Amino acid sequence: MKTYQIVSVSMLSAIAVVFQMIHGVVGIETGFGMTVDIVGVPMMLAFFMFGLESALYTAAVTALALTLISPESWLGASMKFAATVPMFIVPAYYIMLEKGKRGKIIGSIGLGALTILAAFLISIYTNIYAQLAISHKIILGLLPIASIALFAWGLGKVWEKKKPEGDWNALASWKKAGALMLFAIAARGAAMVIANYYFAGPLFFGMSTGEMLKAIPWQLIFGWNAIQGALEYTAAWIIAYRFKIAEKYGKW
Repeated sequence: MKTYQIVSVSMLSAIAVVFQMIHGVVGIETGFGMTVDIVGVPMMLAFFMFGLESALYTAAVTALALTLISPESWLGASMKFAATVPMFIVPAYYIMLEKGKRGKIIGSIGLGALTILAAFLISIYTNIYAQLAISHKIILGLLPIASIALFAWGLGKVWEKKKPEGDWNALASWKKAGALMLFAIAARGAAMVIANYYFAGPLFFGMSTGEMLKAIPWQLIFGWNAIQGALEYTAAWIIAYRFKIAEKYGKW
């Protein structure tokens, strides 16, 4: 990464953390542990301006910061990361496939996704969280947060080598960007339904997956995530392209 990209990632991560700190004021509670807020906007802006690796690093740094300062700690941080990443990985897929560079990038995304999913599942089914003392909550977050950092670093490195040069405006068309947003929302919604029923919900509420399924309809989880995803994506796209921030300062 170039120096200005490192600085930009740091600044955007800091802005995301500030948005997290005020999300109790500007956010909307959904009733199942999720708050609709604007924390993901800087991550999406990093993608539109600088590409996938910058977005991944912004999301990872934000997740680490939220683990340390947010009341939701590592659980909220890991869920925010997992929910936001599909919103820029799906458009990145399109850009890479459009340029004909399939191979390693697809394999790396798939492997990284399976790795982070496996880490979550291993943690759940070995009941590692319930066996450790409450005072070790930060330690409990090491596995998912470490997986997040590894996933972001590995995929970022692959993208850095394979990315199409000069394509900061690849998504400047609102029709193309809008169509890809719908696919990204579908991916996010499916991921979050599974994650809430089998990971975050049981840990956050102390309920079994079966109880979660009865108490919270999947449509509610999917719907609120669709709203959240559309808000983050659209706001960042308008800032990047309608205000021509990407044209002035962005570089892939």
